[in-house]
Formats: sequence, structure tokens, C-alpha cells
Amino acid sequence: VESLVVDEAARAASRAGRPLKLLPRQFALLVYLMKHANKVVSRRAIARDVWGDETAMWTNVITVNVNGLRKEIERDGQLVLVHTVRGCGYLLGELPDRP
Repeated sequence: VESLVVDEAARAASRAGRPLKLLPRQFALLVYLMKHANKVVSRRAIARDVWGDETAMWTNVITVNVNGLRKEIERDGQLVLVHTVRGCGYLLGELPDRP
């Protein structure tokens, strides 16, 4: 996605050649979002597939980790890649044009 690169085997990620410093759960979240790039992923799906517990969707743990991920990958005025789609979830990539 854009200049974002993830190497699951090496547990490494970078953007525009700059290594990203991610916590383990942030890395897992990034991998999940990359696998679903340019698609809206619900909080329920993230809770189930990344946290392994759908009750995580009722806490702020997802929001906190998404915000941490954003801070790390969207530095120095780079193009925003992680979008909140109100009432739906999150999208990694470009937002589609809305009518």
C-alpha cells in the first residue's frame, strides 16, 4: 500500500524505506489491514481476528492501537493511509470517492 512494506517472516515493516517501530499488537494489526487493503474492516472483525476476542471491540484497545499505528506510519506529513470509516470500521489505503 503506497510506500508501506511489511515482511511477516522478519516481523518488520517500513514506509518509504524508513523502518517502523511497532508494538507486537500494532504489527499484527498492520498485517491484518494490509491483507485487507482498500477494504473497510469492522471493529468486530479486528477484535476477532487480531485480538482473538470479540469483546475487545467494546473497549478502547483497538482505537488505541490504531492511533499508535497511525502515528508511526503517517509521520512528517506523509499521505494518510489509515482511515476511520464512521459506523463501519477502518480502511488501509485510499478512501474511495464518495458521490
